[in-house]
Amino acid sequence: MKKIWIFVLVGFLLIFTAIGLGGKMYMDKKEDQDEIILEAQHNLALYLVRNYEGVQKIEFYKFKQVEGLGYSSWNVTVNINDDNIMSFSIEDLSKVEDLTIRHNPSTFQLEERSEDSSEGLDDVQIIYWEGGK
Repeated sequence: MKKIWIFVLVGFLLIFTAIGLGGKMYMDKKEDQDEIILEAQHNLALYLVRNYEGVQKIEFYKFKQVEGLGYSSWNVTVNINDDNIMSFSIEDLSKVEDLTIRHNPSTFQLEERSEDSSEGLDDVQIIYWEGGK
C-alpha cells in the first residue's frame, strides 16, 4: 500500500514539475516576444520620423500576429500627431525596412520627406504598446 502512495506522490510531483517548466518556458518566450515588439516599435518610430515631416507624437496600437498557410506577418496601427492613421504589415519584426504601409490618402496629412534624414526621437512623444499590460 505504501508503494502505491509513493508512486502516486512521485507521479503528481512529475506532473506539477512538467506544468511548472512548461509555464516558465511560455513566460520566457512571451518576454522575448515583448522585447522584440518593443524594439520594432522603436524602429518604426525612427522610420516615421526619418521619412515624414512634422512627426511630433506617435501612438502604437496592438500588435497582432496574422498566421496563414505557410505565411506569418505582424500588423500594427499607428496614430501620428493624433490625426494621421497608418497601418503596417511586417513579416519579420527584426526587419522593419521590409514593411508594407497602408493609409487613407484623403485623411493622411503628413508629407513624405524629399531627402533622407538622420533625425532621432528626442523631440517626439512616443506612446508604446505594452502587450496589453
